[in-house]
Amino acid sequence: REVRRGRRHAGVVLDPPSYGHGPGSGAWRIEEHLPTLLAAAARLLDRDGFALLTAHSSGFEADRLASGLGRGAGRRAANIEAGAPWPETRAGGTRGGRG
Repeated sequence: REVRRGRRHAGVVLDPPSYGHGPGSGAWRIEEHLPTLLAAAARLLDRDGFALLTAHSSGFEADRLASGLGRGAGRRAANIEAGAPWPETRAGGTRGGRG
């Protein structure tokens, strides 16, 4: 809807589900529909806008999400940062339960 209205935004935050159903639509699967979602989100961004993409789906780690975001948004890899969403502790581990 925002794309049709010609609106642009300084940033978008995306946290798509692994799987879901929308009203009146078929099943949404991250494996199939993420590229379309990312391309639509890219059309909403200002020229220097940002996108924050998270996913809690098996097989969609930071590198894969960053790659998909770059392709979908038409951005160079140099403009994309990927990593864990939690800070590193003083002991070198993370607070996200990994490491």
